[in-house]
Amino acid sequence: MMLKKIKINLTSFFYSKSKKLEIISISLISILFFIFFSRLLTGQDMFSHDSIRWYGVFHLLADSLSNGIFPYWDPYDFSGQPFYYNLGILRLYEPVTIGFIWLSKMFNISMLTAYHWEYMFRIWLTALGVYFCFRQMNKYTLSNLLVFGIFLFSSFTATSLRQNGILYTFCWAPWALFFLLKVVRNFNFYNMIGLSFFTGISLSSYQGVYLLTYLFIFIITLLINHLQNLKKIFNKKKNILTIALGLILVVLFSLPLLTVAIEQNKIVPTARLDDNASIDKGVSLTYESIAKAGTHSDIADFLELIFPAIARGFFMDKFGGTLNISECFLYIGVFTLIICFFGMRVKSEYRMNFILTLIITGLLTLGPKAGIHQILYFLFYPLRVTRHMHLFAGFFIFSFFYFIGQGTDFILDKLSKE
Repeated sequence: MMLKKIKINLTSFFYSKSKKLEIISISLISILFFIFFSRLLTGQDMFSHDSIRWYGVFHLLADSLSNGIFPYWDPYDFSGQPFYYNLGILRLYEPVTIGFIWLSKMFNISMLTAYHWEYMFRIWLTALGVYFCFRQMNKYTLSNLLVFGIFLFSSFTATSLRQNGILYTFCWAPWALFFLLKVVRNFNFYNMIGLSFFTGISLSSYQGVYLLTYLFIFIITLLINHLQNLKKIFNKKKNILTIALGLILVVLFSLPLLTVAIEQNKIVPTARLDDNASIDKGVSLTYESIAKAGTHSDIADFLELIFPAIARGFFMDKFGGTLNISECFLYIGVFTLIICFFGMRVKSEYRMNFILTLIITGLLTLGPKAGIHQILYFLFYPLRVTRHMHLFAGFFIFSFFYFIGQGTDFILDKLSKE
């Protein structure tokens, strides 16, 4: 009797569509996440590598604003330069960052602690975006919970703790795609402004170009199998005006980046300290400098989808000198990949879109090793602002999560028929 009751309760949970249950479960997973990383939040541990290396820029902004001064000048880089030239370092001008600086001032929290709090909150906010993005397409509560929980504790988070680039390039992507899919399904003013806001706020930093490239790729996939929906949008003059307003909003958010692009001849040339480095003046990079001085993934990195650090272990020992292993971990795991396999079998609405973006972003992470990068470099001008192609790993991982949700729905539907 007890086992039967447990089975009934589990079944009702697995197939539940209850919003109340979903909210409670999301809250519990979130609490578990912050408890798991509590040592970072309490100051017992701190980040490493790039994720702490750029703390100084955050500190300069936070210290200046806390004293009622806007940091027009950065005295520490290149013997001094205008502060806004540092667009590529952190997402300093966003409400999330400014909000935590305000909290540190109000509650007398150390800036280093506020920096860690803001960073962990941003990881959680990114996972929440992934959850909401795919929630509109998943059938069951369990599918939504798996998408949220697996992403929150995935290799994306592990990478972010030492490589802040993957977080800052991707953090607003799921929110932007959430509104893009809503625009395609139900075009209205609010959905268009939502898409413009998250695209624009990303472009307040050059790191937003990664999102812009991803949206460019995804919209091309929409032209392939959602052309009729897109045609309907442009049939109404009111919609065209709304799109124009959205584009204006994107441009306004992009003004800091555009300003730097206009003034790039005044900027100290950037160069990677490498024997093969090419020196670029300004923000637009030559293909040669990206190929030689950028950081890209290796084909061996994709083995880590199955087993963590296998490329850094066995294959580095065997072929160490010839591999260029990325800092952006791709581990998803065998169990998750099996679910993805089932999800790819489902003839879902956006199946082809995410298969194509999965393939293209995967190839983009390889940089010059894959021809798609060179093609897009010449076809899509904004890509010339980006140096490190391995940062497309976040978008590559993201595409898998569509199939995690769809695969879980597929498995639950099959089990219910038995």
